[in-house]
Amino acid sequence: MNFSELSSALSLVTQTTSWVRHYRTSRRSVARRFVRLFAAHGIHRNQMPRVMELDATLADVQTDESLLRILTDELLDKAARLFAIRREWLESASKQIYPTHDFYKQSDRFPEFLDSLLANSYSGALRGMLLVAESHGFESNALLVLEEEIGSLGDKPLCRYHLCNNWNFDYWKSRAHLTACVAVAWARKVYILGREVPIRDIRRYRDGLSFLDHREDSALSLLGPPWYPEEMALKPASFVKGLKGEERTQGLKLWLEFESLGLMETGLPYEYVRSSFERALNGRGNGMPLNRR
Repeated sequence: MNFSELSSALSLVTQTTSWVRHYRTSRRSVARRFVRLFAAHGIHRNQMPRVMELDATLADVQTDESLLRILTDELLDKAARLFAIRREWLESASKQIYPTHDFYKQSDRFPEFLDSLLANSYSGALRGMLLVAESHGFESNALLVLEEEIGSLGDKPLCRYHLCNNWNFDYWKSRAHLTACVAVAWARKVYILGREVPIRDIRRYRDGLSFLDHREDSALSLLGPPWYPEEMALKPASFVKGLKGEERTQGLKLWLEFESLGLMETGLPYEYVRSSFERALNGRGNGMPLNRR
């Protein structure tokens, strides 16, 4: 064997060794991500067989190597569906964990989306949180997170999450579409609480690249001053807060258009809601909150 042949042979051995090392690392990363998925939802690896209803022993899930032996395509699919995450992330083929849902300029599609979640929900328990940060130009600064209860582990609920992103809260058109989504949710008894958070929190979560921070029984934020998003569908002063001039006018017009389509009906017992928005548009309303019955 001459030098050229020897070099080629050594190169082939090096490439083969590198491929085998990469293959083993890639397989182990699937196991690590599988465990991480459950940990991000408050589930210890020893509890995975119980949650997934697996015919597996504790020994099967103790190490990444033993876990790999039972990680079938069917099991990966089942885990991805259970927690509403992308299987591509589980396979280490993508950095995006959660699929994201964009209803900006498409709020009329939100009722169908929500009805589908409710119809296919394990328990019918669904709630949400609207995170809003201070304005940063045209940057997306709001995120609607829906939390769906999918079962329990002992006395602890298990939940999965749905991210509705691409909201610029300070833009009148985006504000109106977002308000319509909030109203649609309230009409279906899906209650949404608001939190004012730093923009870094929106940036961290809005593209589905990070798990939400899980606590004892939820990953919805407890930080930041609370506010009540449904008031944007009920009170002109709440809806136009921060909007000025023509943006305020255009926002009120779009609110009234959506109301005529039935997208602003919250189901709450408020009277004269539409007329209060009409007065605000015509400059005759003082924007004061309406009284509950």
